[in-house]
Amino acid sequence: MTDGTTELVLAAVRRPGTQISLDVHLRGGAVAGISPSGTRAHTRPLRTIDCGGRYIIPGLWDEHVHFSQWAMHANRLDLSMAASAQEAAAAVGRYLGELNPANGHGKPSTAVGVGFRDALWPDTPTLAMLDAATGERPAALISHDLHCVWLNTAAARRYSLDVSESGLLREEPAFLLTRELGRLPEAVLDGWSAGAARAAAARGVVGVVDLEMTWNRDPWLRRIAAGFDSLRVEAGCTRRTWSVPPSKDCARAWRFPAARACCGQVR
Repeated sequence: MTDGTTELVLAAVRRPGTQISLDVHLRGGAVAGISPSGTRAHTRPLRTIDCGGRYIIPGLWDEHVHFSQWAMHANRLDLSMAASAQEAAAAVGRYLGELNPANGHGKPSTAVGVGFRDALWPDTPTLAMLDAATGERPAALISHDLHCVWLNTAAARRYSLDVSESGLLREEPAFLLTRELGRLPEAVLDGWSAGAARAAAARGVVGVVDLEMTWNRDPWLRRIAAGFDSLRVEAGCTRRTWSVPPSKDCARAWRFPAARACCGQVR
């Protein structure tokens, strides 16, 4: 994004469905004017980017994200391509084999995988299967929709959980463990979130509606205060995460200086 004073011209762009070449004048990150290419005179030289006839569309919004989970996903073992429970367990075993338990590089002590789809697998996950692949290293695997976690005995022991022979937690127990796995140092999670936001912005995303299952106001105010400006953010919260009366909280968030976060209906 540009700041409140920056001006920029995107030259020689086209709208979908037309071949007319246009220049788009941006001021402070917003469209200030659109004119046929080369027809608008400027009182002073402006930075101009020749877009060479590329198409331009309004910025994209993702209307339902769990942003911290998304950021963590990019820094965890991706299991979305695993075609079976055995394949997923083997991938976790290889991943653990590549990690030094005391490498000092900020790797979480519990190996976390993400994105598996057990409903599509021909076999059934079991506690014994994941134990055989991981040994005594704690491992927890989060499904693509966050409604299920597959964990091994070492992870169950670490988080004081009783699990069945499947090793699976579903719904509320899975949500609780997922939140626990997300308790990372603020600097680490904020850095990952900034990287995820830049990656989204590079693909045309300008805003997100973040429905992370936690008290979601404070992390965004902290990130914005530290300079986060890659995306506009609407942050929601569930009733179970209220820590102050919502009307008072929303008023405080709305007045935050230079905030790109805003408050809407509490879900």
